[in-house]
Amino acid sequence: MNKLIGFFLVLLSSCSTLNKKECLSTNWTLRAREDVKNERSSMIKNYVETCSEYGIKIDSDEYQRSWVEAIKGYCTFGTGLQTGEKGKSTYSQCHSFENYFRGHKQGVNNYCTFFKGMTQGENGTTPESICETTDQYIFGYRDGKRKYDIKIQEKKEEEEIKSKRERAIEILKECRFESDCDDDRCDGNKCLKSGASCNHDFDCRGNCRSTSVYNHDLGEHLPAYRCEY
Repeated sequence: MNKLIGFFLVLLSSCSTLNKKECLSTNWTLRAREDVKNERSSMIKNYVETCSEYGIKIDSDEYQRSWVEAIKGYCTFGTGLQTGEKGKSTYSQCHSFENYFRGHKQGVNNYCTFFKGMTQGENGTTPESICETTDQYIFGYRDGKRKYDIKIQEKKEEEEIKSKRERAIEILKECRFESDCDDDRCDGNKCLKSGASCNHDFDCRGNCRSTSVYNHDLGEHLPAYRCEY
């Protein structure tokens, strides 16, 4: 939500709608510099149209002249370097400044490190598009992604074993309570299941006992509950 709000604030600021007072008092040199600093395209057409609605003619030449000068001062190696180190794309208005692009390339190289790629790969995140042409980042990401895939596979196998164990244990629960073992009957003074002597059915009741059974598939002993009569 905060990112969405921030996006709309930037969008609104890029429109730079002016009121009548601003049309009269704005220093167009400073406004041009501010627009370049915020990496906007030339806003002169927007300003002229807005202020004309108030019947005010602005000094468009001053703005445009200052904007061109500001671009020259902004599109430097240093600015490109800082932009790249922040993981940001190039400013479209600097397309004709070679030093800016050299700085940006170096900045991206500083930003897209092997460690960053490895960390993002280990977290299973999508690789950053700005880093997809940086070898050290790609190598790190692939290394991290392999570790992530192994971790996911191990977790999957653990879940499968856990599920298999739970199913096996459930099958081994012949009884849970003593009442689960009162299904034997006395017939002719003899318990049908145990063969013990009896006079009444309750003489044939069994007991629910805990034991363990070795499961060959899982390679371990599992708890089991059996009726003993």
